[in-house]
Amino acid sequence: MTADNLRFENIDDITVEKALTEANKEGVFAGLTGGLASAVIGGRLLKFNRNTTIFCGILSGALSGYYFAEASRNTAVAQLRAEDARLSANKPQNI
Repeated sequence: MTADNLRFENIDDITVEKALTEANKEGVFAGLTGGLASAVIGGRLLKFNRNTTIFCGILSGALSGYYFAEASRNTAVAQLRAEDARLSANKPQNI
């Protein structure tokens, strides 16, 4: 999902791009922390060997980052749509 795909009547493209960029940043941080946490759990608690622990951390970090970023983007788009609708409702209509 990019700012080019989204068109809002009352919100400029720069604001949309910023919202999507922030959502992607949140996904990256969620992926990093999720990967680190799963690697620690796999290595310490489940006693995985080194390669399995690395694989577990990378895979779970990538998946959690992707899904968290997708959810954050959907939330950002929903908030932008609500703001666009609010601005449209407050705009005086020419009759």
